[in-house]
Amino acid sequence: MALRATSPNVPSPLPIETEFPHEVPWATIDAEPGQPKSPRVPFPSLLPTAPPRSFREPFSFDDGDIILRSSNMVEFRVHALLLQLASPAFSTLIGAPRDEDYVEVPLVSMLLEALLRFNSAIEFQVSCAKSPLLLGIADFLSREPNPLRAWAIAERYGLEQSKNAAARRFIQTDDDLLTPAVSALQHIHALRYNTLLTVKRDVLHRARAAVLNVVWPCPSCSRPSPRWKAAYLTRVAGQNPFTPEITQDSIFELCCHIGGCSGCPGTFHSHEARTARDRLRSALKSILDDVNVR
Repeated sequence: MALRATSPNVPSPLPIETEFPHEVPWATIDAEPGQPKSPRVPFPSLLPTAPPRSFREPFSFDDGDIILRSSNMVEFRVHALLLQLASPAFSTLIGAPRDEDYVEVPLVSMLLEALLRFNSAIEFQVSCAKSPLLLGIADFLSREPNPLRAWAIAERYGLEQSKNAAARRFIQTDDDLLTPAVSALQHIHALRYNTLLTVKRDVLHRARAAVLNVVWPCPSCSRPSPRWKAAYLTRVAGQNPFTPEITQDSIFELCCHIGGCSGCPGTFHSHEARTARDRLRSALKSILDDVNVR
């Protein structure tokens, strides 16, 4: 195809070998012989492009996860968590449902910037001294009802103790923690989330093995296995091995009575039975304490 600066019916004022000047914004494109000509289109190099999004300094953090837009259309990219912790007003504003990718703040940029500078959380970021503040988040994360969200936040900010504490809580529950969606996961690499799931799978495997191994003898039915144990394993089947009921004395005593053996109830208070139950509790605690999501 050949490009010409004007319609083919109008003589061109430019020699064919002359390059198009930048001020000529349009050209026609000749189609193949016998085909209709395509409409006039702009040169790709001259198409208008949207300017890159800019944010008011110094509130333009690369890892910021929330955008605040002032009433005069100036934007600030900051950290939502730190704002929520430092200001109930910001917490309410950020938590409100919205259709856009920014939070509209009914203040002019000068006032919004002054408010952000006054806010202690932002002051820590601007001064590059976030560590003391982030350490203070540990208590907040320990009270976060969704352990997966707590883990994602701790993982993002490099809070190792809080991350592993949240991972332990995550392992101890089989609840659906992804409904509603955990927005904090959008800042976590998929490989890190996969590592968390792998750790949970391995820890649960070890814990279930410990539950399967709990046993004490019954003089009436110990071969091949006491009947209380069969009743116990049936009772706890399908449960998370870290469920509190798993190691409660009451469930063991109940299984001794419903196992169908007259001798099993009398073994519940024996030294061997107490030792076996204590060993199970110790094993499960040790397995959980060793959790470290590297």
